[in-house]
Amino acid sequence: MKKNIIMVVADEMRADCVGFWGSPVAKTPVIDRLAGAGTVFMNHFSNHGKCVPARACMYTGQYANTGGHRSLGVMIQPGEENLASHLKANGYETAMFMRNHTVDESYHGVCFDHWGRAPIDNDRNHFRRAGGCTVPEEKAFYWGKIEDEDYVSSDRIHAELFCEWLSARDSGKPFFANINFINPHPPYNAPEAMAELFPLDEITPFTSRHASPGEPDFMKRIRQEYGGLDEILTQDLKKKILQCYYAQILEVDTCLGLIEQQVKDLGLWDETIVLFISDHGDYAGQYDLVEKWDTGFHDCLLHVPFFLSGGALPFGFRTVSALTEHVDLLPTLCELVGVQPPYGIHGTSLVPLITVEAGQVKESVFAEGGHEDALLEIPIPPDKHNAYIPCYQGKASVRYAYPETLRKAKMIRTEDYKYVHRVTGQHELYDLKADPMELTNLAEDSSFAEICDRMKDRLLEHLIRYEKHQPFDPHPIA
Repeated sequence: MKKNIIMVVADEMRADCVGFWGSPVAKTPVIDRLAGAGTVFMNHFSNHGKCVPARACMYTGQYANTGGHRSLGVMIQPGEENLASHLKANGYETAMFMRNHTVDESYHGVCFDHWGRAPIDNDRNHFRRAGGCTVPEEKAFYWGKIEDEDYVSSDRIHAELFCEWLSARDSGKPFFANINFINPHPPYNAPEAMAELFPLDEITPFTSRHASPGEPDFMKRIRQEYGGLDEILTQDLKKKILQCYYAQILEVDTCLGLIEQQVKDLGLWDETIVLFISDHGDYAGQYDLVEKWDTGFHDCLLHVPFFLSGGALPFGFRTVSALTEHVDLLPTLCELVGVQPPYGIHGTSLVPLITVEAGQVKESVFAEGGHEDALLEIPIPPDKHNAYIPCYQGKASVRYAYPETLRKAKMIRTEDYKYVHRVTGQHELYDLKADPMELTNLAEDSSFAEICDRMKDRLLEHLIRYEKHQPFDPHPIA
């Protein structure tokens, strides 16, 4: 019998805010327990710092540029083979719950047999302002502690929808179910009772400022256009942001527990693999920034929690320290359930890392972001910023006033160094052993010129190796 797959994706959860990944503040008992019974990938990285392109990498096993995934509007298109369509073609019943953010709706019915979405506005129960927030706080995306005792998160609603679907299904097929939670995506807000489980005096804000003059220009422009974040983000506000962010993560953990319990109650645990991951991370006050940015490549945006668990996982507890990335999910799941992966993927199955004590399948991970010049030249009048991207006035303002901050950029990261190459602006090089918080940009330091050249060559080799190579040619001649 083929194994079931439950894929739970959090939105914007950085790894260092989860208990198993070393946070002394986080309360993630379900994540920690499931991780402690499965295989944990301690150094897993997103291939993109934005939701839709990152999820496209997970689903297609290809780097985002292959399918042109660079914005929220370009989801997986009809004809792009992906995890859901491939499993469905191989006998699986497929379902998605909560946010799509992955597959274009014109293609959704081909990929999924069921879409579980509550009959309410998708984000209504998430984008809730608490009373009493000041204007500066709202500019920093802090929306406060929700006092409504009857508040139920969108994540809770959709976890329950999954449980109802699982209980009622009778197809007899193995299933693939993707539950996409919205937490801990900003705004930073949470039910008051949950937020107060994280006392402010026990929270330490992240390191604040990147060393000048090597700081990428987008960081300065975001602070400026968001209303002066370097002044707004006091230590007190950073603590309040993290208080809600930790509470939002706890809500994801609680919803994951509902899913786990339902699977066990229905006697399906021993034939199910559970995958938990986040699409990307969040600044959460670090570097005096909030939320994310397309061309930001700091570890707080790309290093995310990832584990495999469940009774059908054919291995015991193991932590994997090797570098892994989103494109590896598809081939890994295919191997675990005995399905041949599709042609043309860029990822590598991680099963060898699970079955041996140590090792690695790759020496570096890759990420990218930004847009082509023609897209950035489309004018957006200042009075349309709010309408263009609801709740993202500051982000739209940066894009309008400083389009060079969103021009294309690529990153390559090894265990020791990270290199970022930008079409315009400051390239970046970080010594990750000596400077794990990425505070000192060494790209212009002559003593690191040889290392910088090596990393640049590694990036060029990566781009050549993984350029698009589809469609498949069954009869190659030369």
